[in-house]
Amino acid sequence: MRAIAGERPPFDVVRFDNLDPEQPAFAALAAAFRGSRMLVQPFANFGNWYEVVEGQTFDDYLARRSSQMRYQIRNRTRKLERSGRGSSWVHR
Repeated sequence: MRAIAGERPPFDVVRFDNLDPEQPAFAALAAAFRGSRMLVQPFANFGNWYEVVEGQTFDDYLARRSSQMRYQIRNRTRKLERSGRGSSWVHR
């Protein structure tokens, strides 16, 4: 913290992305910056959505998606596989 706060010329912005504000380390980091007389402005910049799919087949999952989403999944999967840079599979 001292190295960042003592940098000359000082930083205009120090940005830490994708930190979970629910974790104790987040509060400790913010307190350390504030203790060094630096302004802390937390903000939300991403979400981590998930869906419980236990007991469903992949076909069941896809059936509940919109037609546009199913198209995107098929299209992007084919594109990935044609590129030779990756593959996809469903683990059962």
